[in-house]
Amino acid sequence: MTTEIPPQSDEFELSLFGPGIGECIVIHIGDGQWVVVDSCIVPGTNHPVALSYLASLGVDLASSVSVLVVTHWHDDHMEGGASLLEKSTSATFCCSIALTKDEFFKVAAQANGLMARSSDVAEISRIFRVLKDRKVSHSTTAFGSVKYAQEDARLFQRLGGSAPIELWSLSPSAASITRSLQEFSQMAPEINSPKGHLPRQKANDVAVALFLQAGDFRVLLGSDLQANTASDRGWRAVVASSSRPQTRAHIFKVPHHGSHNAHQSDVWRLMLEDSPVAVITPFASGVDPLPRDTDRKRIDNLTRRAYCTAPPRGWSAPRKGQPVDRVLQGRQLRAIEPKLVGHIRVRRRFQGESDFRVETLNGAYQLT
Repeated sequence: MTTEIPPQSDEFELSLFGPGIGECIVIHIGDGQWVVVDSCIVPGTNHPVALSYLASLGVDLASSVSVLVVTHWHDDHMEGGASLLEKSTSATFCCSIALTKDEFFKVAAQANGLMARSSDVAEISRIFRVLKDRKVSHSTTAFGSVKYAQEDARLFQRLGGSAPIELWSLSPSAASITRSLQEFSQMAPEINSPKGHLPRQKANDVAVALFLQAGDFRVLLGSDLQANTASDRGWRAVVASSSRPQTRAHIFKVPHHGSHNAHQSDVWRLMLEDSPVAVITPFASGVDPLPRDTDRKRIDNLTRRAYCTAPPRGWSAPRKGQPVDRVLQGRQLRAIEPKLVGHIRVRRRFQGESDFRVETLNGAYQLT
């Protein structure tokens, strides 16, 4: 593996990985400290992408990962998460508060017989086992602590270093948590039925959207949080909140693979700077892969700086010589693993640079 050039101590980085199914975000918050949001593995291996990438930078996960977030319990966002947590021994672990309730634990316990076919439940069970073995504290300052994400909760703060850092969860709302627990309670009959399978929630109401303030930079990470007709759930609840950070973000991880069911126009109008850097992972599975062509056009109309980690089935990435090549600014494409994982990397010094530098690696490309 070619060793990557790590960011400078005073340099921000956001790297988004997406091989077509799976998503992982790795963020350098300055001074050699990192935040990891969600996990996916390198296709054909058992290696979490974040572990491989950070190792290529010479990063020691045990001392350098400050926060590890699992935004929701779908396997395309958490596969390999337990392995990351095992090695990130000083990280604060964050997940939706809905996953800590009795209703969820009952579902997980009843699904034990389905573990081999249900990798997401198996993964969350391994994560909780790692935390139990550590006997972690639930305080906000303890070494290796746990924080539970819900609307307008500050998960992490650093006041010193190259730049002050704050990480907030914007969801799930109280109404979303209540609805989710009701759904968990209704899952048991389906699990115990003769067909025995693990049902899915009807919507990603309890997905954890995040807001990161890193010095003068602001990042909105949409997870898979969906738009909702109800004013007290999903993106409508986030936009309406007066307790969330009210500043606008420069970078937007577009929610739910760019799907229309996660689009809320007020998010773009009220929570983002004009023409933000928008980054997307596709979901290249099923009969209707995401983002659809209509989704791509909608996002492209909202910002001219939109990037996708890989083309869904039916799309073709831009040919050599189109705008994606100019984004690279002469840098050579390098694989982080023998099997490529699409990678969008955004960097900017905390002081002295006027705009973000965007690189598209391993098949990632600019939408325009």
